[in-house]
Amino acid sequence: MFRVVGSWTRESLSGAMLGIGVTTVLFSLFHGTLDPYILGSYLVLFGAMATITWRTGGLEVAVVLHAVYNVSALVLATTLHLDLGGDLSSRGEIAGTPANLVPSAGLVVITAIVWWTTRKSGPARTPATSSA
Repeated sequence: MFRVVGSWTRESLSGAMLGIGVTTVLFSLFHGTLDPYILGSYLVLFGAMATITWRTGGLEVAVVLHAVYNVSALVLATTLHLDLGGDLSSRGEIAGTPANLVPSAGLVVITAIVWWTTRKSGPARTPATSSA
């Protein structure tokens, strides 16, 4: 979806920005909540994953990041004796708190690190075909 939306523009940077923006908003809304804190955490999570996917050229880092994010939330919910199953089944009814945005700071740092490590190479590109 990221590449399809990004192909709607002529320039690569505007295509990347449009692809990141559209996929971030859609994936966040598909998770079924309009609570500002929870929706904000989704926007940061999916924006970070879209940016990392763009910069690295693959889904691998984003998949691992999403898995670590979810497992951390499960471990924290279990430790705090929260009814995570009930909350997940009725996301539209739950109310978030500013604490939902705390992991977002870590995601921003991780995204900045990925951006920094790819600063010289830029986003991964398809290799040019060689004429044989």
